[in-house]
Amino acid sequence: MPTPFGSFPFDAAGVDSFAHPLFLAPNLRAPTTNDIQNPGTQWLNNAVNPPVIYETTGAGLWYQIAGGGGSFTNLTVTGNETVGGTLGVTGLSTFTGGINTNPTVVTAGASPQVANGRSGQVTFSGVSIAAGATQTFVITNSAVSGASQVILYSLVGATTGAALTIQSVTNSAGSSSIVVQNGTGASTTTANVTFTYILLN
Repeated sequence: MPTPFGSFPFDAAGVDSFAHPLFLAPNLRAPTTNDIQNPGTQWLNNAVNPPVIYETTGAGLWYQIAGGGGSFTNLTVTGNETVGGTLGVTGLSTFTGGINTNPTVVTAGASPQVANGRSGQVTFSGVSIAAGATQTFVITNSAVSGASQVILYSLVGATTGAALTIQSVTNSAGSSSIVVQNGTGASTTTANVTFTYILLN
């Protein structure tokens, strides 16, 4: 025998809840992580005006739907679930136009340069790398944990005719050393060199 309309869970004769999840209505509260339903099941919260519709992906995760139109506008985490590896978030921030890492930017100066933070841009002056030679640039950074730190670097800046490449990166606690090599037969470079970096672990 079906349960009375409005109680939880709502049951309807002849409806397969796996093929067509049931709309749970009316409820006078938002769903919680304890409200476990089949994926795709919707929940109407009549405690607010206008009513808010939620849909579950299962396992107690519920998402708010925009005006019941079927498009998701924002994630509503209704408990201490793990979302993307972060425990206990109550909402997600949205960045417009790409990744916002708030980089540290350091103006030109001789090595070593100080640039604390997980992302940044550092410019080195005092560059002189002859053909086939190398020069080491050191960034002091408190965010670098040790030798196992993985840092993604890009390099710009060179005198015309030079052929610079990053030969090696050696990290230690609080420091990263970058060896830059000029190509064999290339022009000596004396232009400022700029590194952009992001810590990947």
